[in-house]
Amino acid sequence: MISKFMFFTYILLFLLITVGFSEARYKSKTNKRFPYKSALLIEAETGKVLRSFNPHKKIIPASIVKMMTSYIALKEIQNKTLNLNEYVFISRKASKIGGQQVYLAQGERFKVIDLLKAIMISSANDAAFALAEHISGSSEGFIDLMNLTAKSLGMRNTRFVNVNGLPPNRGGSPNLMSAVDAGILARELLKIPMTTKISSIKNEGFRKNQFILTNTNRLIGRFPGLDGLKTGFYRKAGFSIVATAKKSNLRLIAIVFGAKKSRTRFRETSKLLSWGFNRYIWLDVREKLKDKIKAVKIIDGVEKTVGISLIGKNRILIRRENVNKISIKNKIPKVLTAPITKGQVIGKVTVKIRKRKVAILSLTTKKSVQKISFLRRILNF
Repeated sequence: MISKFMFFTYILLFLLITVGFSEARYKSKTNKRFPYKSALLIEAETGKVLRSFNPHKKIIPASIVKMMTSYIALKEIQNKTLNLNEYVFISRKASKIGGQQVYLAQGERFKVIDLLKAIMISSANDAAFALAEHISGSSEGFIDLMNLTAKSLGMRNTRFVNVNGLPPNRGGSPNLMSAVDAGILARELLKIPMTTKISSIKNEGFRKNQFILTNTNRLIGRFPGLDGLKTGFYRKAGFSIVATAKKSNLRLIAIVFGAKKSRTRFRETSKLLSWGFNRYIWLDVREKLKDKIKAVKIIDGVEKTVGISLIGKNRILIRRENVNKISIKNKIPKVLTAPITKGQVIGKVTVKIRKRKVAILSLTTKKSVQKISFLRRILNF
């Protein structure tokens, strides 16, 4: 006969084993569902978050850091304080940088545009270091500039310790960045047209075609509309990517940080982008109202009508399944009495999805219309 003590002992062991198995199975499912440390999908124009997983988590970004190096250089070019065709002399320090590189030698010189391509296409660590030295005089000065720029852009979970994303020296702190911050930086980069012109290049000759730069982003040329932006990897950081694609008038940015395998980051990025393009679309309010918003008649004015402008968000990002659930109500007066001033608010447009308001736009006059004089009224009569 089994004693009560032994009976309860068996029950307890059974429960522990069952709970342990259930927890392991739950973790397995969770890891299978999210095979990365952090991810984010946003619409590029507004920054609207479409999907996310641990978006504020600080992750080691590896070569994603070079997005900031590139951004600072591109802004300098845009502001005409740096010229694409000016030469950068390669220092001894730059020539000693390891990892992914284009094998710069001390004393060589390259144009800014050549180094930018090496950074943005092939993720060259030595090119990033050389360009940083050229812009700020030293890599340390450039790192300070990177952190100041990050702060000014609102990147709250970012810390830069080097210019290229390489692992820190033993005992040192790594670079850190969140997916949200990577999205902020990506949106700023996309405001500079040169960004995607370079980041979309699949292969490019370097050092008079003695060396071929190959884009580290395997989705270039494979995912429709994809034209950037940056990949990153070292063992502790895992495989990461910040990618952007455009279809029709919709541009999305997908971020995957800390995947265990290279193919995983590309697969998950493709899934995120496909999901976004399949589910979201821009609603053009102006196009919907083009036949309804017409000139308004004027009483006692020197002109008989005045044109109307629509002020506010003309485009609204909506889910595709809501296209047939949109109602647009406009309140436009049939007549106005002069005098009328330019920009005068005379009505409004309310956009709803089901019963939820998603936008309210103002209707304003396109120009001023004076009141007709008494003498002119008599003459017209």
